[in-house]
Amino acid sequence: MQPSCCIQLIDCVSNDVVCVINVVWQAEKAKHFLYEAKYGHFGGLGEPVHALQRDSELNADSSFDESAVKAMYDDQLTQLDNLITTQHRAQHQMREQLNAVDKRFHKVLLFDIF
Repeated sequence: MQPSCCIQLIDCVSNDVVCVINVVWQAEKAKHFLYEAKYGHFGGLGEPVHALQRDSELNADSSFDESAVKAMYDDQLTQLDNLITTQHRAQHQMREQLNAVDKRFHKVLLFDIF
């Protein structure tokens, strides 16, 4: 191989490497800009504090009614308590029915033996 061919080959490969590096760098830069657009300021040690401040400002909704939410959760808790009570009653009735069937079965067995 002649030195001029080697130089052309190295030049071609180095151009390809530079192109790949540029593509990767542009992709990282685009990702960085997407993060900035999505989350605001990106990076830095104070980021969690900034994120909390930003979220508290965005979520400062005057239509949020804490008493209505509390009433909704209280209603759900009452419904759950009613469901538990109903299930306990049904379990007790099934246990009584099972005992009654068991007694009848024993009577039938005793009656068949004699």
